[in-house]
Amino acid sequence: MPPFKNYKFPWRQGNYFANLVDSAEFFPRMLAAIDSAREYLLLEMYLVASGAVADRFINALLAAAE
Repeated sequence: MPPFKNYKFPWRQGNYFANLVDSAEFFPRMLAAIDSAREYLLLEMYLVASGAVADRFINALLAAAE
């Protein structure tokens, strides 16, 4: 049986995911994804404190919206 067959949203060819363990892996990849997004972006983050990192994401999202 193919994985995820019984889920409401089945796995589709061409999709992929990567488990990015910590900020050293996650932040650069997410900022690059924001920069390369052309139609939409799904971003889920929890417990984000204000500061330099949050500012980088805010600036990247603002630039992507232009």
